[in-house]
Amino acid sequence: GGLNILEQMALLVLAFGVIVASPLTENPHQLTAEAAKVSVVFYGEAKCPNCVDFVAGSLNETLQAVGNIIDFEYVPWGNAYYNTSKCGTAGYDKTNMFCWAAQCGPSAKQPLDPDCFTGTILCQHGPEECQGNLIEGCIVKYYTSDVYSSFLYCAEAENSGSVAAMPACAKAANIDWSVISSCFNNATEATEINLTYSHKTIALGVSKQGTPWVLVNGVALQDVDGLLKAVCEAYQGAKPKACVSAPQRPHKYSELS
Repeated sequence: GGLNILEQMALLVLAFGVIVASPLTENPHQLTAEAAKVSVVFYGEAKCPNCVDFVAGSLNETLQAVGNIIDFEYVPWGNAYYNTSKCGTAGYDKTNMFCWAAQCGPSAKQPLDPDCFTGTILCQHGPEECQGNLIEGCIVKYYTSDVYSSFLYCAEAENSGSVAAMPACAKAANIDWSVISSCFNNATEATEINLTYSHKTIALGVSKQGTPWVLVNGVALQDVDGLLKAVCEAYQGAKPKACVSAPQRPHKYSELS
């Protein structure tokens, strides 16, 4: 026998429900997928107290709250520079970082001086920072940002950039330390890593005043404490819930070092 009137109505309701419900269910995902992620580039360095504060506070808070709408990149070089003959000194001097940026950066006369990227590397917090920057550079090379941001929190926020803590932090982030060790112990690859991140940093020229230096969609953030707010404002898709309740100033630091 045929379907009775109640059964026919039930089928119609079911079919209509599927037709109506399907777009509503998919719509939030479509909105999220169609909106471009917000680019966040963090120029930092190991053992930098203000970078430690930033990683522990504003950066961690933002990645935890709205990480799914962020394209995050870390550039581990900071205020380091190659100690060229033109700008060189016996030890680290931040003034010479600006000298190097002017001598060897995007506004420098061509051809560049031959020792722009071949001299001794001097780091603001000494040789351990240089080693830490190199290790972090190797990790950024081999792992995606969701993995290396987890490592970064452990190494910087929890251990103040201590190189001694980095193997354990790598393990906690499921990073193969043997791959990283092979990278920083290989002179050719280590040189490549340093060249990669020094070039990324010097591309900013003398505009980079210190660290942490953060670009949101290519624009320098004047107050790194406001990262979450800046990301929420830059995002063109449906705002995540965390954006609606984003605190204005949850931390109290912002001095550049």
